[in-house]
Formats: sequence, C-alpha cells, structure tokens
Amino acid sequence: MTMNPAFTYAPLCGAPGCERPARYRIAAPWSHHTSSELKNYGLACEQCLDERLALARARHARLRLADGEAVGEVSAYPLGRLEGAPGGEASRP
Repeated sequence: MTMNPAFTYAPLCGAPGCERPARYRIAAPWSHHTSSELKNYGLACEQCLDERLALARARHARLRLADGEAVGEVSAYPLGRLEGAPGGEASRP
C-alpha cells in the first residue's frame, strides 16, 4: 500500500498586490448561544500585518450583532497552530 504525502497549503497574504506567504490569521472570537469559533478577517504577512489589523478592526467596528451573538477583539493568530491548542493564543491584541 502506497502512502500519499500529506496535503500542504501555503496561503498568501491577503493585502492587494502582496505575494508574500501569510504568517498570521486575523480573527476575532465569535459565539452564539452554544456555538463558538474564530471569525476570520483575512491573512497577513509580517510586513502587512499592522495595516491588515487596522482594516479588520474597522470592519469589526461596523458589525451589527444578532441577539445572543458576541464577537471579541480582533487579533493576529500565527498560522500553523490550532486555536485552543497550547500556544494557539493571539500574538498581537
């Protein structure tokens, strides 16, 4: 039996015109009653991170939440780590 190599994916920064590899997921904790996840605002490389965080925070400020819905602060999460796993906390508040 032949083993297939693991699938790999190298996402790029989401800034217009940037073709560098993404290093961060920009996201905010979201919950609604019993469900919770990270609400994704995009991906960023190290060089574009501050600009992408500012844009995500501006979008976040315009959110209109439904009853029972909550969204936390937008932060940068290093790619390659699972949220909720040890070391998966945000790197920049």
